[in-house]
Amino acid sequence: MVVVGVEKEYDNGEGVALIDRRNWIFRPEITEPQAPAARPPVIPLPEGSHTRDFTQTPVTLFRFSALTFNAHKIHYNRAWCREVEGHRDLVVHGPLNLLNIVNFWRDIRGGNGNAYPKKIKYRATHPLYAGERYRIVMGDEKDKITEAEIVDSYGKVGMVGQIESF
Repeated sequence: MVVVGVEKEYDNGEGVALIDRRNWIFRPEITEPQAPAARPPVIPLPEGSHTRDFTQTPVTLFRFSALTFNAHKIHYNRAWCREVEGHRDLVVHGPLNLLNIVNFWRDIRGGNGNAYPKKIKYRATHPLYAGERYRIVMGDEKDKITEAEIVDSYGKVGMVGQIESF
């Protein structure tokens, strides 16, 4: 396994506008075909101060892959997901879930989409799959920080995040 840290800094004449820090994990190549993971029993989605549900489709994932130039087959090739990687279905992109969290945060804050985060921290913790319902659960803002998590229909937390406002 190899962990690669990447930092990109975007600036202009006004100074630094954005710093993007990411850690990517590369695992050894899978050489033997993997059996798809079984679907666990469905349980009620969690409640919270603010919730929004999603069920991504294969078409949405394909389009997001195209928009972001992401050629990773787990997002658009069902046979690859199941037979090579051992996933039960197409995997929802982490950045798509992050965008959904930020858009939900903006909707909660109101202002016709004029809310901008000062800082965002997030971590994908478990895969989320096409055709399976999941929920963003977002708390109320405390000391300019809003906590968010995405939970699937089986009780697994797929992503945790924190948004800091100005």
